[in-house]
Amino acid sequence: MLFLWTITKRGKIWLDGDAFKQIVTDRLSSDFYCREVSFVGDRSQLNIYITIPDQDDPKKRMALADKFEALFKPAGITVCVHWIRRAPDEYSVVSPIWSKPAFWAAAAGGLTAIVNLGIGESYGWRPLPSRDMSYRGYSCRRTETNSSIKSSAT
Repeated sequence: MLFLWTITKRGKIWLDGDAFKQIVTDRLSSDFYCREVSFVGDRSQLNIYITIPDQDDPKKRMALADKFEALFKPAGITVCVHWIRRAPDEYSVVSPIWSKPAFWAAAAGGLTAIVNLGIGESYGWRPLPSRDMSYRGYSCRRTETNSSIKSSAT
């Protein structure tokens, strides 16, 4: 994402948000994770959203904030670091089965098989009719003279 920083006589200056995020990520230890980076061009302020581990050290956080302020200060950009704690549900690696498309495909296929194969007749379900309409007393045949389909009652 591009952020508009300022407008000069020669044009607009745009900053790349992904590049900012990469710069921040490269300077973080493995305990921290840069979730988002945003830029407010009117104030020349870079907002960095960092996820912190459960057992964090406030001194480490202050050292990181000071590091980012010193990094971007020569460019005239102020830095505001926002610390985010992980929610308990973010730790779960296994997602529920009903949130997977393969589950819903298997469920729909199974239901279709039950209905079409007649397994569900004992539960009051009827199989779907076939396409040739012979169950209604009609038969379809193709004539050789023209390629149209004619129906006749049997």
